[in-house]
Amino acid sequence: HPHYDAKRACHYSYIADLGFRSVYRLISISDDGAQRQIAEIPVERPSYMHSFGMSEEHLVLTEFPLVVNPIDLRLSGKPFIRNYRWEPERGLRFHVVEKNSGRLVRSVTADATFAFHHVNAFADGDGLAVDFIAYPDASAIDQLYLARLRASAPVTATGKLTRFRVPLQGDAPVTHGILVDAPIELPRITYEGHAGKLYHCLWGKRATSFCRSTGSQSAAPMISSGCLAPSESDAKPWLASSGTANCTERRCALQSGPTRIGRDVGVWHFADML
Repeated sequence: HPHYDAKRACHYSYIADLGFRSVYRLISISDDGAQRQIAEIPVERPSYMHSFGMSEEHLVLTEFPLVVNPIDLRLSGKPFIRNYRWEPERGLRFHVVEKNSGRLVRSVTADATFAFHHVNAFADGDGLAVDFIAYPDASAIDQLYLARLRASAPVTATGKLTRFRVPLQGDAPVTHGILVDAPIELPRITYEGHAGKLYHCLWGKRATSFCRSTGSQSAAPMISSGCLAPSESDAKPWLASSGTANCTERRCALQSGPTRIGRDVGVWHFADML
C-alpha cells in the first residue's frame, strides 16, 4: 500500500531487497515519474510488511516479528508466505524516517503484534501516533488459505484498531491502546484531506457471519460498517454506528447519540445489517 503526499506531489513506497545483504529501501515517485531513494535500512531477517505509515513529515516502517531467512525463499520450494516464521521475542520495531532528509530519526521496539493494514499516522506532541488494525500474532494468515475457506472453516481473522505512540526524542518507550474494542478490517479514512494528519472518521468492515463456499466461489462474508468520530467540544474520539450516522470530518450526528469513554478508547456500535 503506497502513500500519496499531495503537498510534495509524490507517492511514497518501500522495497524489500532480499538476499545475502537484505535492505529496506524507502522511495518517492514524483508525479512526473521521477524516482528517488530516500533511505536504506539494513536488515538481517526481513519482516512481512503489507503496509506502512506516513505522517506529514515522516515515513514509518513497522517491522512485525513475522520474518524470513532470504535463503529459504530461494531454496525451500515452499509457497512464499510459508517461509516466514513468527518470532515474538523480536518484538515490534518502528523505524521513523524524515521525508525530506532521509534521516533515520529513531528505531524503537515495542511488544510483539501483527497487522496487515495501517490506518494513519500523525504528529502527536513530541512523537507520532501510528494507528493500524492489530492482531496478537500472525495466526490470522492461516485462516485465509483458499482450501480452508472452501471447507467452510470458521474465519475470525479480524483485528482491532490500535494506536501506538512512538516518541521521537530521548529513550521513552512506545505505548499503545485499543481505540475500537471490536473486530474490524479494511480501514478507510478521508485520505485526500487527512493522510498523515489528525483524523476524525474511520470506516471499516467486520465479518458477522460467513456463507458456505460453493464450487469455485470463495466464502463471502456478511459485513457491517462503522464510523469513528470526535466530540465537537473537547476533541476526544467518539465511536458510533454508521447505521444512524451522518458523518463528516467535523461532526457525527447520531439518532441515539455516541458513547464516549476517554481520550483514546471508546465503544464501536455496529448497525445490524443481517
